Amino acid sequence: MALYFAGQGAGRVGWPVLAGTVRLIIAAVLGWLAVARWGAGLECLFMLIAASYVAFGSIIAAALLLGDWGEPAAAAGDATRPAPASPPLSTISDR
Repeated sequence: MALYFAGQGAGRVGWPVLAGTVRLIIAAVLGWLAVARWGAGLECLFMLIAASYVAFGSIIAAALLLGDWGEPAAAAGDATRPAPASPPLSTISDR
């Protein structure tokens, strides 16, 4: 999950969202098919859930290693960055 948040912080969420979708498909769809249709037990369901997390982490790690993570989507001095919601702490503690 930390790699998912790293993608958010870098302003690139395409791969993390794809990884989450793959994880959902493996865990929910294949898990349901295994239990309801093929009569698999709880052990098989847990192995499918574990495999979904491995796929999730692998997709995001590959995106981090192979992708362009040099420049963030919104630069620090960009005009599109929202203003702080509260005054800086230095002005509050000086009162």
